Amino acid sequence: MLSETQEIARKWDALIALDRAHPPVIDVSRDMMRLTLNIAGKALFGSDVSDTADVVRKSLGILLEDVNRKIVSLF
Repeated sequence: MLSETQEIARKWDALIALDRAHPPVIDVSRDMMRLTLNIAGKALFGSDVSDTADVVRKSLGILLEDVNRKIVSLF
């Protein structure tokens, strides 16, 4: 978990260091989802799922939108 978190921090630091006067917009949501999936994959399955993290993130987004729409339609 620590190494995954440190990798994200290094990535952000490198992006900011490119232009401190105009730091880039960082998609924290995407990076945190990727971090969570990577940690869960290693903890639960003992495998690196970083190659599929974006696919899972997009799929979860679709799933959550659908669930939310169904819940709201009840009222």
